[in-house]
Amino acid sequence: INNRTTHAEYAARYGAAVAALKLNLAEVALQNALTAKRLAPGSSVILDKAVAEARFAAARDDSARDEAIKLAKDNAVRHPLSGTAAHHYVDLLLKTSRYQDAISFLRNQDAILRSQPAYHALLGRAYEGLNRRTLHHQAVGEMYASFGAVAPAIQQLEMARQANDGDFYTMSEIDARLRDLRAQFKREQELLRESGRQSPESSR
Repeated sequence: INNRTTHAEYAARYGAAVAALKLNLAEVALQNALTAKRLAPGSSVILDKAVAEARFAAARDDSARDEAIKLAKDNAVRHPLSGTAAHHYVDLLLKTSRYQDAISFLRNQDAILRSQPAYHALLGRAYEGLNRRTLHHQAVGEMYASFGAVAPAIQQLEMARQANDGDFYTMSEIDARLRDLRAQFKREQELLRESGRQSPESSR
């Protein structure tokens, strides 16, 4: 019975912390998250994220924010394959303008795959913060491409070429990617036209 009671209180405290965060009640969220942490049987990605998130929201100075970011980093290190932990840590880095740290972490982590839109979205935010326009548009273009949205991907990569503030390797990479995506877009359009021509016959 005692274990069931403890688990119920833990769940209630965690739920209260999440609700308080959504209502921007940072101090309430932090107290509930810390209580849930004390009641928890062990380490949990989502609970540790809630504690770090609440501590960051309740922070009133850089020192307190640094502590919250360290908690988020520790969570990501403890759970190296957790996309939730990695995403939260990078998000806090971006919110505190630590753009280069965010880029370095993203390049060297294994939780958010490079084939996932989230990877390129976060990378794009970091490069935007550094005002590196070519790399920003390249990352956003790859985000669209990973969604299968070829036309917007091409548009972003064309903007990356126009910005022209990347090194030779980056610009060459963009040119090659543009050729591939344009060829893919052309094939897709041809298939659509072919499908359009065949559909009247197949409907008879």
